[in-house]
Amino acid sequence: SVGALEALWSAGYREGTERALTEARWFAGEFNARGYDVVDEELPRVGVDLPERLFDALREEGRRVSRTRRGEARVVLMPHVTRETLRAFLDDCDRIA
Repeated sequence: SVGALEALWSAGYREGTERALTEARWFAGEFNARGYDVVDEELPRVGVDLPERLFDALREEGRRVSRTRRGEARVVLMPHVTRETLRAFLDDCDRIA
């Protein structure tokens, strides 16, 4: 239940999760602004329909992107992922595209 979850979460865990969700929304908005279809932004995970060439190039450059069951690129925003890290990822996408 929500009450049990509230009682068990430490303030730090809650803060990290809320920040990750905020970053996921921002990241999804940045992909939308670039014309990509965002298909998922929950838990905090962003799924985006990237061209195959871009997806492959990101992986070749060492980016750890995976796919959803439907084939979209999936980026998981763990609590340690910063906006700076996300901007660097977007910069790579822009440079490659």
